[in-house]
Amino acid sequence: MVSNKSGILIPVRLLIWIYLDGSGRVKPPLYVPLSDRVSGIGGRFVNVYINDKAGDFFTASAAQPMAVGSVVIKDSISAVESGDISRGPLFIMEKMPAGFAPEFSDWRYTMIMPNGKLFGMTSGAGNRAVKFCAECHLQVAERDHLFELPEKYLRPQN
Repeated sequence: MVSNKSGILIPVRLLIWIYLDGSGRVKPPLYVPLSDRVSGIGGRFVNVYINDKAGDFFTASAAQPMAVGSVVIKDSISAVESGDISRGPLFIMEKMPAGFAPEFSDWRYTMIMPNGKLFGMTSGAGNRAVKFCAECHLQVAERDHLFELPEKYLRPQN
C-alpha cells in the first residue's frame, strides 16, 4: 500500500489489477464516457479497475451482491471543447461489511482530487461531499449499485 496527500492507502497492486473490458484479460486502458451512463457528468472519461474480489462485476445484483472487500477504482480525465485534456478525480468504491451503509448496499465511496487531496469519503472526512456518488448509484440498486459498462465500449473477445 502507498499513501498519497489524501492519507488514503492505495493498493500498489492497482498497476496489475484487471482492466474491465469484458474479456477477463488484461488490456490497455478502457475509456468510458460517464456521460453515456450518467446524465450531468458530461465530458469525463474513466478507466475502470477491479481487484480480485470484485470478479462478479458483470453479474452482480441485489440478490447476489459483490463480496465484502471488492474494490472498483475509476481514474478520470476530462476533455474540453478547446481540445485540452485535464486529469479528473480518482473514484473508489469499496464493499464494506454488512451494516456499514445499508441504504447504499454497504458501499464506501471515496473521491481523491488530482492534487492528491481527499475530497470526501463515506462515513469519514467530507462524507457529505460524496453523498451524491451514493445517491447517483441508487439508480442501479438492482445491480448492487454498479453501473454497467456500455456495450459499445467493450472490446470484442478474440
